[in-house]
Amino acid sequence: MAIPEGKRREFILYVDEFQSLATQSFVTLLSEARKFGLSLVLANQFLAQVKDPRIVQAIFGNVATLVCFRLGQADAELMEKEFAPAFGRFDLRNLPNWHACVRTLAAGQVVRPFTLQTLPEATPWDDALAQAVRSGSQRRYGRPRRVAEKEIARSFRCRDDEEGEEQEEA
Repeated sequence: MAIPEGKRREFILYVDEFQSLATQSFVTLLSEARKFGLSLVLANQFLAQVKDPRIVQAIFGNVATLVCFRLGQADAELMEKEFAPAFGRFDLRNLPNWHACVRTLAAGQVVRPFTLQTLPEATPWDDALAQAVRSGSQRRYGRPRRVAEKEIARSFRCRDDEEGEEQEEA
């Protein structure tokens, strides 16, 4: 069930509090995701939450965009080298509310780090709308667990078959 690269849909995976899920698998995922059209948005409060330094190294080695809101001392010291010479640890520790420092790429080229200002959410919370969005998402993307588990198992069987064929050819 391999999908040719040109026919794959791009996919964005948002992982909040990702340190709770960060395992060695993330190291492989970070280095391999791009070729499968998978973009990752990883968010957490501070870097010390990620216990494995190899995962932190993999993140910094593969990330295209870093967005930092006001940082604590330890993170500001670590992130200073990512934002230098435009911003130092003092800048990163003293950002006003709703401001962030950004380091990114544009057309594959490094862009000088810059700041941006976000806006607080102005729309009042609407429980009915939130439930409607969740229900719509479940109807559109959800499927029974047993069906999803079969798809995952079939996917792994296909991948294992392809790897076996590659080993036989070698």
